[in-house]
Amino acid sequence: MKLTVSLLALLLMLVHPVSAAPPDEKDIAVSMANLKTIHGALVAYEKKHHQWPDHLSSLIPDFLPNEAALRDPSDAGKGNIGSTEAHEDPKFRVSYSYERAADVSNGLPGPLGPFPAPDVGKSWGTWRHVNGHQEYFWGDQVPLVRCFLHRPPEEERADGNDLVLNLTPSGRIYRSKFDWDAEADSIDMVLRAFARDLTLGFGNVRRHWNLGRLKEYLDGNSKALGDKRFKAVLTELAGAMMERRGELEKDARPACQLAALFELKLGNTDRCLAALDEAAKFPGPEWAPVVDEQRRAEAYRAVKNFKEEVATYRRLLVMRPENRAYLAGLANALEAAGEKLAAKEARAKVDPGAALIGKPAPDFTVTAVDGRVISLKEALAGKKALLVNFWFLGCGPCRLEMPHLDALYAKHRDTLGVIGINFGDKSMDIHRYTKDKNFGLTFALGKDDTGRAAPVFSAYHVSSYPTNFVIGADGKILWRGVGFGAADLRELESVLANAGVK
Repeated sequence: MKLTVSLLALLLMLVHPVSAAPPDEKDIAVSMANLKTIHGALVAYEKKHHQWPDHLSSLIPDFLPNEAALRDPSDAGKGNIGSTEAHEDPKFRVSYSYERAADVSNGLPGPLGPFPAPDVGKSWGTWRHVNGHQEYFWGDQVPLVRCFLHRPPEEERADGNDLVLNLTPSGRIYRSKFDWDAEADSIDMVLRAFARDLTLGFGNVRRHWNLGRLKEYLDGNSKALGDKRFKAVLTELAGAMMERRGELEKDARPACQLAALFELKLGNTDRCLAALDEAAKFPGPEWAPVVDEQRRAEAYRAVKNFKEEVATYRRLLVMRPENRAYLAGLANALEAAGEKLAAKEARAKVDPGAALIGKPAPDFTVTAVDGRVISLKEALAGKKALLVNFWFLGCGPCRLEMPHLDALYAKHRDTLGVIGINFGDKSMDIHRYTKDKNFGLTFALGKDDTGRAAPVFSAYHVSSYPTNFVIGADGKILWRGVGFGAADLRELESVLANAGVK
């Protein structure tokens, strides 16, 4: 499932245009003042009890005279407090998320080294326990309290436009995206902590770090590693790991892989490839060669050696046949190498759904939640265009877009047909959902009585949810959308206008 806000958020913008308003700095200043007050109380509590409190309400009244600092004027008092990840205080509503709560963490993202023995239970332990352990790796970047109240609407975060306030144990407040560990300062903390332990020897590294987890974290933030601020520490780390790789035993391969990543970000392609050659000499999990080849493809792309890049992707596809990411890489490499026909063939395998654009829409017949049988011809009859949406109830972005889709349908129902084809849910569950939300759309169940997916999903090559198609009055597919962004909005406006939907 593709966990992105979908096309249908764009559709709402066609009906109710949204402009991204800048955050209210006065409101943010109030929140920051409250966080400063909370920090003073937390420090006083920790000084007396030698640990952080179980909840922020535990500060009342001995360390905070009343609840005022725990209630933010921006908090409407309804629903959650700005994030589904925020903790609810057991005593009363608190406007901020306390990251050192005594609640069981139930899957808090783990540290970059061995997991600490839990303080409660048999797996993770409390948020306080695991979150506190993260300080070893991220230092004072680890939030103590977070404020989610100033985030823009979800559909406006598509371009990384986000704003969370983070209060750290030192009393510092900084702004970040939702994922605070993806900030450049957070990455810097990790690299410096790793370099510190590396100078103490690999025995110390093995005690505190898991190189596989470190590599996964840095791979996920590899774009940021290209910043010149990291040049000195990456140079130091790459050199040290390659020089002393013989001391690493089972960690030798991930160390060479990390060195290859660092050298690539430093622009040292030859050293990157040499590190990958060295990595192949050491044992590793069965997927290790796949990881090495992926990095090799990146290196060849960086120096525009497209012939070798093509060869690398062909090797990857031998190891992982039909992998769409590798097929896409091969298509791009073939294109760059001037092999246009081969690139076109590879691209058709990557995304067969895109190849449907301009062709007659595959016919389908599905059963609606009220029992009616609906065909493509019937849904399109008398309309300028038909929007077909593939969705399912467990898909958050699918649920998010439904009200927007309904608003679009209400405005253009004379010229635009809209049908939602559901994957895998029971008719009564879909009916209950649509009735509860008072949607006026024509929803259909894309599943037969045997529990198998209806053929329409294969016919339209649906692999991500939600996926949307616009079909013209002549029955040909005009447009397909997976996810959304400004470019999608412009395309959709143009497609609908050209089709006569205005």
